[in-house]
Amino acid sequence: MDEIDRRMIALLQKNARESLAELSRQLGVSRSTLKDRLKRLEQKGIIEGYSLTLNREFKGRRIRAHIMITIEPSRYSAIVGELEAMPGFQSLYAVSGEYDLIGILETDSNEEMDCLIDGIGSVSGVQATRSFIVFSTKFEKF
Repeated sequence: MDEIDRRMIALLQKNARESLAELSRQLGVSRSTLKDRLKRLEQKGIIEGYSLTLNREFKGRRIRAHIMITIEPSRYSAIVGELEAMPGFQSLYAVSGEYDLIGILETDSNEEMDCLIDGIGSVSGVQATRSFIVFSTKFEKF
């Protein structure tokens, strides 16, 4: 990867729907060169796909929480599988420290969030949870 690839990735992270013509203009390379570079990065697995960003107002109406989870290490794989299958999980991270996992959850209502958090606690091998409800997002850099 060179500087043009890095700049192209940064532009696509801001707007994955940007036209090839506009990207090539901003990067100072031909459209065909840009297309070849994109294809190469996709084939190498550096670019796995393109995503959608939701409007802040819409996202602001959703209930979001960060859940710290302590688990029995021997049940790690099974627990991760069960949590992945639960609706509302956006991501799950293995972390160091007092907790083993941090889950990012998003639901449409407090009631759904309550049920989801109760569901996490009932998974076999989950020893403890600690919930942090997000009141507002100050910024996100993706």
